[in-house]
Amino acid sequence: MGTTFLGGSIFGTFGDDIIVGTDASDDIHGLGGDDLLIGGNGSDKLNGGFGDDVIFGGNADLSPSFASDTLFGGEGNDRLYGNTGNNRFYGENGNDIINDSGANMIADGGAGDDQYFHNGNGSAFITDPSGYDRFWFEDSPFNAIEYDRVGDDLSLLPAGDHLGRTVIFSGWFTSNDHVEEVYGNDGIGVILAPYLLANYPEFFNLTIDGTEGDDILAGGTGNDTIYGYGGHDEITGGEGSDILWGHAGQDHIIGGAGNDKLYGNEDWDIIEGGAGDDLIKGGSGKDVLKGGAGDDVYVFRTGDFWDIISDGGASAGDTIFFDASINFEDVVFEQRAGKPDLDILTGGAGDRVRVNSQLAESDLNRIEFFNFNNTIILTAEEVSQMIV
Repeated sequence: MGTTFLGGSIFGTFGDDIIVGTDASDDIHGLGGDDLLIGGNGSDKLNGGFGDDVIFGGNADLSPSFASDTLFGGEGNDRLYGNTGNNRFYGENGNDIINDSGANMIADGGAGDDQYFHNGNGSAFITDPSGYDRFWFEDSPFNAIEYDRVGDDLSLLPAGDHLGRTVIFSGWFTSNDHVEEVYGNDGIGVILAPYLLANYPEFFNLTIDGTEGDDILAGGTGNDTIYGYGGHDEITGGEGSDILWGHAGQDHIIGGAGNDKLYGNEDWDIIEGGAGDDLIKGGSGKDVLKGGAGDDVYVFRTGDFWDIISDGGASAGDTIFFDASINFEDVVFEQRAGKPDLDILTGGAGDRVRVNSQLAESDLNRIEFFNFNNTIILTAEEVSQMIV
C-alpha cells in the first residue's frame, strides 16, 4: 500500500495510494498504482492516472452555475462514483464502471467496454466513442422506459416523473460507436439497434438536404428522403423504401435495398435501383438507369431526352411507363445497328429510350412491359414484332 494524503492539490505516487480531499475544491492525481481517491465536499477534480482506480466524487456543491465533481479514470479498468452533486465522468482508456446518483450526469466512457449506472434525480448526457457499452437504469423497470429521437440523439425517459430526468445518448443515430445495450432495474434489457428498429422504425426515417455543391449523402436503415439539390452529388438510400432526388447536376443515385423512388431531374445522371421494386425517373439529360433486382418501373415523358436502360435483374415484371405527354402514334421501335439493343423514339426532339440487350435471345434482364399511360400496354414479344 502506498501513501495516504489529506486535502488540497495533491499528487500521489506510483504505488497504491489512498487520497482523501477536503471541504474545498480539490485537484487530486493518483498517478500510478491502483488508487482510492475520495473527493470530499467541494467541487473536485480527480484523476486516477495509471492503474485500476476507484474514485469517489464526494458531495459536490450545488449552484446555478452547475458546480460539479469531475472524475477522470485514466488508464486501466476504473470505477467512478458520483454523489449528490452534478458530476462529470471521463472513463478514458479501459473497461470502466461509471455510477451516478447525483443531480445531473455528463459522461464519456472513452475507449473500452464501459458500463453506466444511473440512479440520479437529474438528467444524464452520454457520449461514448468506442467499445461495447451498457447503460443501467437503477430506478426504473425496463418496460417503463420511453424512447424518442431528438436530432441525431437518442432520448430515454425513465419511469415516474420525467421532469429533468431525461437520459441522452449523444449522436446515437449517426455514430457506429455508441451505447449498445440498455437495462432496467429488473434486470431486463435489450440490444438497442434491433429493438428500436423493430419498435420505433420511424426513428430511422431521415430527411437529408444537400447543398448547391458536390455532396455525398447517405440514408440509413429507415425510409429516408434525400434531396441533392445543385452540384454533382452521390446519393445512397441504404435500406428501407427511400425517396431520392438528384435535382441539378450530374448525380449518381443508388437506392439500395427496398422499394425506392429515384428521381434524377436535370442533367445526365446514373441511377441504380438495387434490390426491390423501384420507380426510376431520369428526367432531362442523357441518363443511365439500372433497376437491378425486383419489378422496376422506368418513367419517361416528353423532354426527358435520352434514357439508357440496363436493368440488370432477372425479374418478370419490369416496365417502362410512358406518360400522357407521349402520343403512341408517334412512337417508333428500332433495333440499334449491329446490336441487340432496342431504341424507342417517342416523337419529341431527340427523345428516345434505349434498352440494352432487350432483343438478345438469351437475355433474362429485358423489360417485360411497355405501358403507354395505362391505355396501351405491350409485352416484350409484341414490341419485338413492331420493330421497323
